[in-house]
Amino acid sequence: LSDYCEGELNAIINNKKISDELRGFKNAYDTTLLDHEMDPETVIKFTDLVTKNFKISHRFYKVKAKMLNLPDFSYTDRHAKVGEIKRKFPFNECATMLCDVLDKVDPYFSNKVEEFLKEGRVDVYPRDKKRGGAYMDGNYLMPTNLFLNHVDTFDSLNTLSHEFGHAFHGELARENQPTHYQGFSTAVAETASTLFENFTFEEVVSKLSEKEKIIALHDKIQGKVQSIFRQVAAFNFEIELHERIKNEGSLSHEEIAKLMTKHLKSYCGPSMKFNETHGYQYINWPHFRTPFYVYTYAFGELISESLYTKYQEDPKFIENIKGFLSAGCSMSPKDIFKTHANIDINDMSFFQAGLDSIEEDIKKLEKLIK
Repeated sequence: LSDYCEGELNAIINNKKISDELRGFKNAYDTTLLDHEMDPETVIKFTDLVTKNFKISHRFYKVKAKMLNLPDFSYTDRHAKVGEIKRKFPFNECATMLCDVLDKVDPYFSNKVEEFLKEGRVDVYPRDKKRGGAYMDGNYLMPTNLFLNHVDTFDSLNTLSHEFGHAFHGELARENQPTHYQGFSTAVAETASTLFENFTFEEVVSKLSEKEKIIALHDKIQGKVQSIFRQVAAFNFEIELHERIKNEGSLSHEEIAKLMTKHLKSYCGPSMKFNETHGYQYINWPHFRTPFYVYTYAFGELISESLYTKYQEDPKFIENIKGFLSAGCSMSPKDIFKTHANIDINDMSFFQAGLDSIEEDIKKLEKLIK
């Protein structure tokens, strides 16, 4: 399989190199960012900032190793559970909870949840031959539908909130924009979904035991580390991979694996141990076949943190959030956030504040486990 993927990635990247040269693009990521309507300078400044803050994810994994009591903390242990929230979260209870929370935020959202459920537009449970994971599907010709694999866990509740965030984004754009503006840039696709996870998280955590609160906080931080630091490390890997193949003609699967390991280590830090097989994760990481998409997870996560903070400071800010969700692709991401949320995505201090808030959560976790 590694031999096959070696040929596959070299072919994809060399084909892209030829296309970029013929079309006059200097950097391998230029075409993707043009499609996202994002300024390359802004994205590189953003990913550089996150890279400079990899010490935050290093700190988290050091805490996690301590929680697991693992002196040899391996990359394969990074998803290990630190405990279990034993309470079950049946789908009907989750749907009711989501409606109750969102009704306080804005009745539009709770009414939408009820509408989806009443019309059978949520495929809830796993079954044979059903696609794994969760996703939203729909377009201007077809109604929006959600596909879940609900298994009555806390994660299932978070997934429900996440996917309805996507659904609200799609529905508001459909209701407020002409057909050709009803989509939205990939750069903002994950903003709405992670934002709505925040609404339900605070509500549920308040009802957990002290031990379960520690588990929930750990899981929340781990999710952010995955969405922000890991994805930016992957973006950095892609830049170097494309540059080396562009200059050297090709790379062997062993060289690609070493490069992958280098960038995984960069965000994981010294508390985590690696072996020669860990670098082969590129084989089943599908995003690398759609180059330079991965930064959008980090971008959306940190924007949603800001939107949620602004809402907490002033609940009337929900109208600004609805404005952002309603904008579709009628403006660039930069103009949408500036117009509706007074957020300047060229201001790196804004993103730094979001990163600092993650470090504050880690400090809180350190105190709780003592």
